[in-house]
Amino acid sequence: MDLKIFILIILFVRMAFVLIPLGPIIDPFPFAEQRIYAESYAYYLNEHLAWILISYILMVEVPKHRPFFKVFLIINVLDMVDYLLSYNSIWFKVGTIPISFNVVSFGVLALILVSEWRRK
Repeated sequence: MDLKIFILIILFVRMAFVLIPLGPIIDPFPFAEQRIYAESYAYYLNEHLAWILISYILMVEVPKHRPFFKVFLIINVLDMVDYLLSYNSIWFKVGTIPISFNVVSFGVLALILVSEWRRK
């Protein structure tokens, strides 16, 4: 598929939240005591979907770094699952440092980059 079409799809996904009526507050997260406006829930969900599409495009279009972008795609899918289940909440703390999926995903990608740099 043409890359420009993918970009248009991403932009559409990012703006689709405006179709949700303003006002209702929902409690969609089974592992977080977090209430949220339906419109905000849809907005954040669409942002996650946009990142999944972007990471897929990178994986397909940049073959030189395909393994890295494949991990990036997997992380973005898992990040959306974490959002759907827990609103990307903090899992626990190590001392004063909060640990969440975002911290773990950053660590995984940083380790991959450091490993690649050391091999060169």
